[in-house]
Amino acid sequence: MTQTPIHYELFIRRKPGAPWTLAMATEDRTVALSTAEQLMEEKRAVAVKVTKETLNEESRSFRSSTILAKGQLEVKAKKTKIVEQAALCVSPSDLYSMHSRDRIGRLFEEWLNRIGICPFEHLHRPDLAEQLESAGMDMQGAIQKISIPEAQSRGLSVHEVMRSFQALSERTFERLRNDHKKGVFPDPTTEGFAEATKRLSGLPDPAYLLGGGVAAYLAPVKNWGQKIGRLLDLADKITLAGEQLSEAQRALALRVIEQPLAEI
Repeated sequence: MTQTPIHYELFIRRKPGAPWTLAMATEDRTVALSTAEQLMEEKRAVAVKVTKETLNEESRSFRSSTILAKGQLEVKAKKTKIVEQAALCVSPSDLYSMHSRDRIGRLFEEWLNRIGICPFEHLHRPDLAEQLESAGMDMQGAIQKISIPEAQSRGLSVHEVMRSFQALSERTFERLRNDHKKGVFPDPTTEGFAEATKRLSGLPDPAYLLGGGVAAYLAPVKNWGQKIGRLLDLADKITLAGEQLSEAQRALALRVIEQPLAEI
């Protein structure tokens, strides 16, 4: 839980001369590297690049280093004043990466502090999503703030980028509401945190599902100290589970717990 936060980003070039496009952001190095190799083998990309993004705890900025680069990496410069770049986020799952949560924390800092939550809780609780949707000025202001530099870097209009971010937020909130209605998020109080971790570890996107349970477990308390106490309580339960959980399952649970702890 004291390791430096790290995630990996996979960029691809679909055809010669095309710009790099973010295809994946994950905290699993093996997944990023194997996906890059598979894309090249299946000829679904002419070039791939995997970068390691390490968070500097003091500056709260990421240091990027390339750990894999294959294919047609060099592109002849085009006579244009604008360098086309890939969109920051294109799907709801992109918003759950460490880099995205850090950006959300800065964009919505005032709103998050006002109601006493961290970005992790906001992204895993449908009631908080509805609260933010109702706070029109906070939502609109954050989208506008991130859309202006994004539009400039990609050569698009601000309104066009704002519409894309608005649509992304609506899809994210809708996904969260639907998953809550389906009951896919565990209840650590009734099921047990170790048991929930073991059950969810084999499902797609287990960190997101387990995160929904952790966020709900934090909901009754508003004080930061109490939240930390609850998170450490969950960590103790994982430690006490012993051989009941595999090493990968313990790592999953502790990685999920570490996210809100780091943000708090």
